[in-house]
Amino acid sequence: MSTPAAAATDAQTHPRGEGASGRDCRSRWTLAAIGVVLLAAALRLCGIGRESLWLDEATSLMLARMPVREIAAWTALDLHPPLYYTLLRAWIHLGQSEAAVRGLSALASVLTVAVLCCLGCELFDRATGVTAALLLAVSPYAIWYAQEARMYAWLALLVTSAIWLALRALREGRWLAWVGYVLTSAAALYTHYYAFFGFGIANLLFLYVAVRRGAATRRLPARRVWLWLAAQAAVLVLFAPWLPNLLALVRG
Repeated sequence: MSTPAAAATDAQTHPRGEGASGRDCRSRWTLAAIGVVLLAAALRLCGIGRESLWLDEATSLMLARMPVREIAAWTALDLHPPLYYTLLRAWIHLGQSEAAVRGLSALASVLTVAVLCCLGCELFDRATGVTAALLLAVSPYAIWYAQEARMYAWLALLVTSAIWLALRALREGRWLAWVGYVLTSAAALYTHYYAFFGFGIANLLFLYVAVRRGAATRRLPARRVWLWLAAQAAVLVLFAPWLPNLLALVRG
């Protein structure tokens, strides 16, 4: 029979009523998440250098060998912004074989699995997060793009990270989450123009959080609403130097 002192100590140690069984359950889900990430890495690295580079991958490598200024000039007239090629330019110092060049995409894809797990846990629970990560880890499409020297795996990583950080910023209001959201959103836009859809999803998430809080009679703090608007403006300001190139592309 526990004494009042022991009960008080246990309450301080586990304020939410989480005992040994709760900690064991959390540890199991953590191990499961690590296992899923390792599985994703194994599937993406298996046979990554088997095929020769195809035309678009060869174009990526060609651009990555250029100086940064030439990359910007070339991509200003292209369908894709310059960030991926700039990252690849730094990456190929590790090697320029098929496996090495594609390794940058594989890295992004593995990180996406981890971030999706975090997003699922944040939105729902650990089981949902790990399940979502597992589905992405074994997805043939995700593995395909992880083994391709193009920007699509990085687009997925940056958009998923931006949505996760947006949720954390709205719920907790920490400056690190706000800054992370702005930087990952802007980086996504500099990686692929389809990132604008992810930007829209983040704003829908804001509406969802605001409406859900309103239904629970817990309004989103006004300061957080202004921070959200400021964050959207900051993303657009960071992308503004490249906006004329996008508009020229749209006008044809």
